[in-house]
Amino acid sequence: MIVKVYKSKSDLWRARADYPRALMYSDKYDLLKDSIFNTNVENRILTLQYDFELDKKDNEIRILNQQTLLQDNQIRQQRIIIVVVIIILLSVGIGAYIIFSYYKRVKQLNRAISEQNEEISAQSEELIEANETLGKLNREP
Repeated sequence: MIVKVYKSKSDLWRARADYPRALMYSDKYDLLKDSIFNTNVENRILTLQYDFELDKKDNEIRILNQQTLLQDNQIRQQRIIIVVVIIILLSVGIGAYIIFSYYKRVKQLNRAISEQNEEISAQSEELIEANETLGKLNREP
């Protein structure tokens, strides 16, 4: 690398006692070394920022996934509630239909019984009248 070359040339000129050239290469070495150091620091900072942003996005994704799971659970619960309500309403409707049909049937049977009772009452009155007539006939000699 160039940094090592500058360092070597600086050491070489210093060993030869050519201090102006040794200083020149020493300055170039320091500048390049600082530049590389600064680039490394900047790269490290950028990497840390990228990692931070990545962690932040991961946390946001995790939170969104949890929210999605909660919403899915709520939707599932709402569907269960809707199904239960529909079953209850159907049961009540079927029960009401059965009760209404039973009531209607009982009403028809009551009407039929009332008609039969009226017929029986009419026949009973006819029989009573016939018995009274027979009783009068049997008393008259």
